[in-house]
Amino acid sequence: MTNILVLPDIHGRDFWKKPIANKDKFDHIIFLGDYFDPYPSESITQQDTIENFKELVNSFTEEELEYKVEFLLGNHDGHYLYDIPEASRLAKNPTINKEITSLLTNLRDKYNQLVLNTWITIKNTTYLFTHAGINKTWVDRHPELCKIDYPGILYQNFNNSPIAISVSPSKYIEWQSIGEIGMNRGGWVPTGGPLWCDLDEFINQPKFSPYYQIFGHTQLTEWIDKSKVESIIGKKLDCEDFACLDCRKAFIIDEKGIREYE
Repeated sequence: MTNILVLPDIHGRDFWKKPIANKDKFDHIIFLGDYFDPYPSESITQQDTIENFKELVNSFTEEELEYKVEFLLGNHDGHYLYDIPEASRLAKNPTINKEITSLLTNLRDKYNQLVLNTWITIKNTTYLFTHAGINKTWVDRHPELCKIDYPGILYQNFNNSPIAISVSPSKYIEWQSIGEIGMNRGGWVPTGGPLWCDLDEFINQPKFSPYYQIFGHTQLTEWIDKSKVESIIGKKLDCEDFACLDCRKAFIIDEKGIREYE
């Protein structure tokens, strides 16, 4: 039976340690991005996030990093690697910035990590993992980047450059489109891209794909899915099937569905 361990936004937190201590129990391990830029209220420093990230990556063997573990890119990682300047907590210290960029670059280039999306099918459900979710308005706005019936929706190559591998922000505009911020988050476009889509933006978009989307980004006290939102608002939603997991907990996805790691 296929089982997946999913870990949402890290931001220097250590909730990953207990489940990763049992990593051999899982077929796949997926991180949903945002490894740095801590929340000031949590008393975690940017240096703490660096040490936390080093320990996290070093928890895996090279073989695991190549075949079992996937680190997705979040909005608070993208601005250290690419020209995505809108994130609000970019480290102010140039030395720290340089170290974070070096750590992310090494992980990206050595193990082909920090891509935008991945997908896994369990029985009759194909789960699509991104940092913030993919919505129809953004897809319709960017046919050069994605297509609804393309595997995983997002193209893996832009202008013959693999995404998240060697895209040059000085040459290509695609990273600016991927990093678009919707109006709910203070941007100028209707909905954000796969690094910035807000949960409210997502649930107000119509269903358009065959996927069950898994993402983080919108911080919650408890995880939420389509059925929970429908129960809260008292009506059916026309949006994608989804689960938003950004609540400082790890999750298991298997044939039984989605549940918190205990």
